[in-house]
Amino acid sequence: MEKKITEKAVQETQPIDDEFICLFPLTLVDDITNIEIKMSNSEDFKILYDVIGGTDSKNLVKRLLERIFSNELAKRCLWTGFGRDHYTIENNFKLKDLKLMRYMLDIARAKFNRTESD
Repeated sequence: MEKKITEKAVQETQPIDDEFICLFPLTLVDDITNIEIKMSNSEDFKILYDVIGGTDSKNLVKRLLERIFSNELAKRCLWTGFGRDHYTIENNFKLKDLKLMRYMLDIARAKFNRTESD
């Protein structure tokens, strides 16, 4: 019986993928594109969530964004992508259609029982 409990605990524990975690914070717009390709499903992102955590949905999203994007990259991104970067005069990078953002919001909503309107 003790063996079954141990096996179940091992199955429930998800190993932390150091290679994936080391990709963050992202520093270039190309890094965002590359991480989108590497993230085949939300399980990859749950690894990052397990490492960072949060006290509520707002705190979780804030902490994840701080960990995902370097400050310099964050200055070049907007939710809608509308506008230009003041430093390089390039269009800002659009975040709202990224899998990365969808997974982050889905995990925060599920963890803290929130809806899209909250």
